[in-house]
Amino acid sequence: MPTFDVVSEVDRQEVRNAVDQARREVATRYDFKNTNSNIELGDKSIELHTASEERLRALTQVLEEKLVRRKVSLKALDYGKGYKYAHSEEDAVADMSCLPPALEGRKYYDPKERGFEKEIKRRLDGWAEIKKKRRTEN
Repeated sequence: MPTFDVVSEVDRQEVRNAVDQARREVATRYDFKNTNSNIELGDKSIELHTASEERLRALTQVLEEKLVRRKVSLKALDYGKGYKYAHSEEDAVADMSCLPPALEGRKYYDPKERGFEKEIKRRLDGWAEIKKKRRTEN
């Protein structure tokens, strides 16, 4: 998911307030129901997590509205910094997690050694090996 990096000096308290307001709005809006939409504020970044590109645009709009209302310039945001587009990477595998930290490291699917699941397992294992190799190279 996209990351916004703060590239100029801004009032961090106003950014925090805007993020809190956006979180509250997202939690109450029907169009975000069951999308696992989340806004995370880091030391120098704001990460948006959601289910689809459409929801991402809506989530971005909510956050931007709250920032503008609190007089935080949108020019202070550098959209997409740190995001790796898989198709631009070697072997078309991006070594980045798109899950919120609370969900990180969990295993949601364990394919069996039968039928097409065998092929899925082979691919998942292959991608994991590519990511592991890249981490040891860096």
